[in-house]
Amino acid sequence: MAKPYTLEEFEAHKAQLEAEESRQAEESRKRLAKAAYTAAGGKDSEFEKDYAELQKQERTTYLQEAARRGREAQSESRISRI
Repeated sequence: MAKPYTLEEFEAHKAQLEAEESRQAEESRKRLAKAAYTAAGGKDSEFEKDYAELQKQERTTYLQEAARRGREAQSESRISRI
């Protein structure tokens, strides 16, 4: 007779799958960034050193865009006082 599948086992399995998916997504982003970096004339040996800075710039750009979209949405939702 098979042992019942518990909630704890399910959550552990789900966490393991999410961690693997996250790792694979990060590897994919890094491969694409490296391909773009080398296509733009960067050297493979310098990529690892510059990758952290590239991530920081990407994060900053993402946050700036999110803030801009938020401000636009907020200004569009205001009721005009006439």
